[in-house]
Amino acid sequence: MCSSDLAKISLADVTVNSAVFDTSGSFTPPGTTTPITGLPDFCAVSLTQTDHAGNPINIAVWLPAKWTGRFQGIGGGGYSCGITYSAPGEVAGSLQEAVDAGYAGASTDCGVPPADGATGSWALTSRGRLNWPLITDFASAGMHDMTVAGKAVTHAYYPHALRDSYFYGCSTGGREGLMEAQRYPDDYNGI
Repeated sequence: MCSSDLAKISLADVTVNSAVFDTSGSFTPPGTTTPITGLPDFCAVSLTQTDHAGNPINIAVWLPAKWTGRFQGIGGGGYSCGITYSAPGEVAGSLQEAVDAGYAGASTDCGVPPADGATGSWALTSRGRLNWPLITDFASAGMHDMTVAGKAVTHAYYPHALRDSYFYGCSTGGREGLMEAQRYPDDYNGI
């Protein structure tokens, strides 16, 4: 059900890379060797959205088997949007926290390579000019696009309608929440 329902999603510039129902209680985030444990059963969805300049933006959506009817968008930190699977030593503001609470959760990298998240070097092109498409994705467009795609995946997966949606973030996530409130006030019921 996880993969067949979500393969039908039709969003402009969005590709469903994978949709896998996970009952193992454990998930190892891409690029790491340390698993997150104690997870409920959930559908892990990986999306790639392409911005107007052709930059790939990665989005992760987790859909718990026991859903409360709520959606949570998750912000990033530093010079990076995310993807926040679980913070080391804590679960606040992560996909793990969302599914543990019965929320569908979404997180995105806004097109920023994880290795450049601490330096901000992604904001310059190889010729030393400002990379305006990625700056726009990081500033506001990436979070909004994640929200639209995450809600569409949530709507396609569950038989009943989304009740409420919330955004959680601090650090860069706090800035992202303010941008969501100012530019896209209909995205969330609470920030």
